[in-house]
Amino acid sequence: KLQGAGLIITGEGRIDSQTLDGKTVSGVLRLARKAGVPVIALCGGVGPGGYDLLESGVCAVLSIANRPMTLAEAQAGAEELLERAAEQAIRLAYLNCRCEE
Repeated sequence: KLQGAGLIITGEGRIDSQTLDGKTVSGVLRLARKAGVPVIALCGGVGPGGYDLLESGVCAVLSIANRPMTLAEAQAGAEELLERAAEQAIRLAYLNCRCEE
């Protein structure tokens, strides 16, 4: 199913030390590693141990929050915040491709 994919963007509400213990991101990462496809993880927030994913093969962990905000603010603006964070992830991936040329 990942044949021909150049990048996987996945995510969850909070990435933390429990993320690799069977959450969706861990399953996506396992499949991506087998297929040799890079992964960027988006989240509402990064908790303790969240950046440990970088040692497990995730290329980047990015929070969609673009400023300090309450949970209610983040939930109300989730669609726009996620869209902007995904765009930034794609821009970073594109930049990496250009640098490798």
